[in-house]
Formats: sequence, C-alpha cells, structure tokens
Amino acid sequence: SSTPKHLLKQSIAQARQSIDIAIYNFDEPTIAKSLKKANQRGVHIRILIDAKKATKTNVANIIHQLMQAGIPVRLHTSEKMHLKMAIIDQRTLVAGSFNYTNASVHENLEQLFKISNRKEAQKWTAVFNELWRKNLK
Repeated sequence: SSTPKHLLKQSIAQARQSIDIAIYNFDEPTIAKSLKKANQRGVHIRILIDAKKATKTNVANIIHQLMQAGIPVRLHTSEKMHLKMAIIDQRTLVAGSFNYTNASVHENLEQLFKISNRKEAQKWTAVFNELWRKNLK
C-alpha cells in the first residue's frame, strides 16, 4: 500500500549516498530501523530534530538508538523546527505533513510527496546545511 510510511521507507531503501532529514517529531521504530540499515550500507545520514520534541521519552529513545548506530542527530533550538522532509542523494525530496510518529501512521490524515527534482532537492540541501551548521550539538 502506498502509505506515507511505506513511501518513506522505500525512499530510504533506495538511497545510495546520502539522506538528510529535518523532522519535527520522530518516535516510529520501523523508520529508525530502515535508517540504521541504510547507515550500514554506507549511506551518509544526518538528522535534525526539534529540540522540544526531543525531550519526550519515546523521541529521546529513538535519538539514542540512532546515535548508538553512528548516525549524527542534532537538535534544532532556535525556533520550532516544523519541517518534515528527507532529502535523498541530493536529488529527491520526500516531504509533506507526515511526522515520523506512530500517531501519524495510525491516527492522522497525512500526506507525503516524493519529488524527484534535483534543483529543488539541492535548494533544500542548502537550507539543511545552514540549519545543521547553526545547531552544533
């Protein structure tokens, strides 16, 4: 089925070089698992997450798991980091209303778009890089 979760995990599985994720809320374990698999394949992953959400126990657990696996996670502190996007190989953007959470998977009406547009992906990579530099955690 083409649910947002399925589309996201499929996109993560297709990544060859890099995955940059800016996400507001993240507590869904199978998405974390597919990121850990990608990391084992040698995909370079960076995750930026909203600092306030990161204090919630289930989010903190996911962050801990990812960092244990060697995936760098930084907390965005300056304002509410409400982006929900993954940039795959700097050529595909997977973005929408979908947070990486159990609630988003099971309870909410959500949308997630996969946009294969290198120019757009590179534009958002530049935004991501700027946020990544600002949040030296």
